[in-house]
Amino acid sequence: MRFSSLLRAERITLSSLRGHRAALIVGILATLLPSAGVALLYGREFANDPASAVEWIPAVPSLALNGSIFVVAIAVIVGGADNTSADTIDAAFPVTVEHEFGETVVAEEPQRVVTLGWGDLDNVLALGITPVGFAGTSADDNGSLFPWSAELVTGEEPVYLGSNTEFDLERLAAALGREEAGEKLLSDLDDRFAAVYADHPEFADTTAATVITYDATAYYVFTALDGRGAFVEALGFTPPEATMARHDGESFSVTVSPEEVALFDGDLVMFMTEEPDFDPAEDNALFDRFDAEFLAVTGADRWAISINNPVSITYALDSLVPDIAAALGR
Repeated sequence: MRFSSLLRAERITLSSLRGHRAALIVGILATLLPSAGVALLYGREFANDPASAVEWIPAVPSLALNGSIFVVAIAVIVGGADNTSADTIDAAFPVTVEHEFGETVVAEEPQRVVTLGWGDLDNVLALGITPVGFAGTSADDNGSLFPWSAELVTGEEPVYLGSNTEFDLERLAAALGREEAGEKLLSDLDDRFAAVYADHPEFADTTAATVITYDATAYYVFTALDGRGAFVEALGFTPPEATMARHDGESFSVTVSPEEVALFDGDLVMFMTEEPDFDPAEDNALFDRFDAEFLAVTGADRWAISINNPVSITYALDSLVPDIAAALGR
């Protein structure tokens, strides 16, 4: 499985989201950047439960505020320089970005960029542009950049605007005139996964589940439609068969009751938590009967596989994979 295929998807889906609405973000931008000129893209929310599916689709309508037009989602409000030549970038424009509601034309290279999608900040930074501001889950609870993002910032650090959603790398790269650079990011990611396969062939013979619970009244096992589930499958792991037998083929997770947790027993269970010493048996004695090893995925590692872009996933390959191997005694 090529992990980058998930990042290439034209229909982006995600889970565990709570965020500001587009109107609020636009209002913040209006205050922060009153002279910016950009196109508006916003999303639609299909579910509010933090463990259920949320899908956001870009749209074309523009919103006039104080005589200006503001973008909410793909990013066109501080341009930066990368290794792509100016002539190459200039030749890429105008760019037409297609989406469900039609198309948006970016007439020339954006000079001031704000990213509002889930993980979009990393994608734009990796393309050589440091935005003036960002939303989406690209920062910790204090609004500080994650380590993989901070390493790519040039000049002044972007202003954190809040949380929102996701937009895929390929269309971001195209809209910024850096389509080849975007393809290289995805290709480099495939190479990194290939190196992990070579170092850990034993992962292919192992089951693993990524799980989150909020109060031990229900457990959510992520599927490959979510970045957390896709990450472990991309490493070569097989999801628990009994759990996946309940998957409807469309949801981001399979909900398991406290009495049925044995459904995701196997070789490894990775709990998404902020408690490094998390012990699921403290809330549910059935976990004492598990054969699986438990691994608490916390902090930047947890966010890396949740944000799910080439930059954050590369970080996870360096930081989280060794912990996974250690948990399995490999």
